[in-house]
Amino acid sequence: MPIRLFRRRPVAEPPLAEVAAGLMAARDADRIALMVLALGPRLNERLDLDECLRLAAAGNFTDGTRETRFVETLARLARRIELNAAPARHWTGDDRRRLFDPDFLARRCAGEPVLAELNDLLWHAAVARLREAGENPAAVALEAMGLTAQLAPSRATAR
Repeated sequence: MPIRLFRRRPVAEPPLAEVAAGLMAARDADRIALMVLALGPRLNERLDLDECLRLAAAGNFTDGTRETRFVETLARLARRIELNAAPARHWTGDDRRRLFDPDFLARRCAGEPVLAELNDLLWHAAVARLREAGENPAAVALEAMGLTAQLAPSRATAR
C-alpha cells in the first residue's frame, strides 16, 4: 500500500469581490489575461485556457468558439472595469446605453454564475458612478431603451 506523504489540501478561493478589486488595480493591457487566469478555473464549463490566453493576447475574437465568446465577454467586463474607474461625466452615450443593454453583458454572463456575479458587482458600481455624477440611473435606463420619447408626452399631458 503506497504511502502518501503529501496530501493535497483544498485551497479556498477568495471572494469574487476581492478578485474584482484586484482586477480593477491591474493595468488595462494585462486585465483580460488576468481575468482568464482568475476566472477561467471557476467556470462551470471547462475551456481551453491556453487558447483563451492566446486570444486575449491577439485581441482576435472572430472564430466563434466557446473560448472566443468567453474572452470577448471578458473584454466587455474589462471595459466596464475601466469605465468604473472614471467619473461618469467622462462616459460616452454608448457607454451609458450599454450599461442597461441586456445583450451587451447580462445575457452573455447569465449562464456562468461567476461571470453573472462579477457583472452584477460591476453593474452596481457603475450605477453608483452615475449617482455620484448627479445622474438618475432610471432616466438613463429609459433613454437606453428608447422610452424617453414615448414617456415625455404622457408626462406633459398628465400635468
